[in-house]
Amino acid sequence: MNWIRRSSWLVALLPAIAAFTYVWAAARYPEPVAGRVALHEPTTVWYIDQWLDTTGEPLQPLQRGLLLGALEVPGATLQLVVVLAALAAVLIAWFGSRLVRSSVAVEGWSGPLAFGGIALLCCSPSFGADWLQAERVGMFAPPLLLLGALLLLQRERFFVWRMLAVLMLVAAAPLFHDAGVLLGVALIPAVLGAAGRAEAPRWLWAITTLVFGVVASLVSFYPAGGLHGDEVGLFAHLAAAPGARVLDLLAAVGRGWLDLWPDRRIGELALGAATLTLLAVLPFVPPREGARSAASWWSCAIFGVLLVPWVTMRHGFDLSPWLGRELHYGLFLLPLGVLGLLASRAGNHAWSIGLGALAVLAAQDWPRGAEDLRAARAEAIRVEASLALPPAFADHTVVSLSPFASAMHRDRLLGRGWVPDPTFDCEAAAKAAQASPPRDELGNVISGSPIDLHGMVRSAIVHEQVGAVLVAAVHDDRFELLGATLPRFVGRSRDAQWRVSWGTAVAEGTKLVAFAYLPRQRSVVRIGGVRLVKDGALTSL
Repeated sequence: MNWIRRSSWLVALLPAIAAFTYVWAAARYPEPVAGRVALHEPTTVWYIDQWLDTTGEPLQPLQRGLLLGALEVPGATLQLVVVLAALAAVLIAWFGSRLVRSSVAVEGWSGPLAFGGIALLCCSPSFGADWLQAERVGMFAPPLLLLGALLLLQRERFFVWRMLAVLMLVAAAPLFHDAGVLLGVALIPAVLGAAGRAEAPRWLWAITTLVFGVVASLVSFYPAGGLHGDEVGLFAHLAAAPGARVLDLLAAVGRGWLDLWPDRRIGELALGAATLTLLAVLPFVPPREGARSAASWWSCAIFGVLLVPWVTMRHGFDLSPWLGRELHYGLFLLPLGVLGLLASRAGNHAWSIGLGALAVLAAQDWPRGAEDLRAARAEAIRVEASLALPPAFADHTVVSLSPFASAMHRDRLLGRGWVPDPTFDCEAAAKAAQASPPRDELGNVISGSPIDLHGMVRSAIVHEQVGAVLVAAVHDDRFELLGATLPRFVGRSRDAQWRVSWGTAVAEGTKLVAFAYLPRQRSVVRIGGVRLVKDGALTSL
């Protein structure tokens, strides 16, 4: 029986192993500067003497220091640094499982079940770009620090020293990421419970925790001049359309439980409403006899509940579904807290039922999450391809895709070997590939005219990913690139439409050939058939 129990850890570790496999798809270049601004995240600096520099942005030196410190490891690249996010997620699952075992004293299968169930929540591929962008490692800090603080508060021995450590974590959290401002409030139930067990001044320590959180938050947001969230504001949104906005908030709460019914908002609404109803009712339900304190689970639940309006205040209601998941990293602490509260009232079997249900939900949520990860990878490849397009087609690149804040930063990253050199002779590679057979699995040509050509390309999570499409004109022995474009994959769609136009119609008898640029392979391949300009129209060859 023991060997069966031990082997169950192999299954429980699968979600954690998956988190580390995401690194192979990670972006090799920084997150676009415009994207960082849209996320209200501080711009990334690449010099250690600039780590405290702010220009109207929140101060998050610990996030910057973590990134810069990791890049100083010999052989480190921006793509490999993303392993810190995977490591943080695994630590979250481990801390969460230790919290389950210490707070409810369950034995036997509790270890692998708790670790695997929590890992299904915090290692989900649905968090998309959070797994791919090295600058986002700070987003993993608030839930990790919260669970670390809760573990410190589990025991009464050396309570004062433990509280001092907790206060340091509370102060550090906003300096990693803006969601860290919630720790000072979320930890109040756990601090009250721990101080009561240690016969220490309960409210003195609770107020001290809150003050530390508030002061650290002020330090973080002072350089930015305030919160600078959504222009309309949460309460203005609610006043304008209260019914619709309340439903949006309920759906956001429900997303913390994974996806109940794919492509159905009713599942998110049902889970959100059930979650908030339970949190409103459970304070009036007495704990079962012999149950341990549920204060830690109240802290988890409060963090999750507060995260929803916090993200809404920062970014508004009009978030795409995948971006909503990415910005809510840490929301999984809400279902974890609810399960803990149910276990304190109904018995430890609530953990087995709840974590088992999460495993069932994950069976359908993870495949959909893989699509979100694929879409995020396609966008990272698109950014990479934009750096390699010929200068003549610079107008086809999107300014918002630029991953370098300045030429100095670009030279710094290239000089240190943190990113690969994007220079690539697309025209020479396309000319060499014109005689090769087309790669129909990557895309095709649909139709066109003497002044344009359009078609479709496909994305993949494992195989080659098209970053750009180029069109060339071949007439006699002359080869000329006419234009290029960067296809954009929208949502979970595996296909993206592309169109390349040029100003002057090509001459009769000219062949038009489409090529796909594969940045990770640094190669150009043909897609679709050759089109011939004949009698002012295109015909297939």
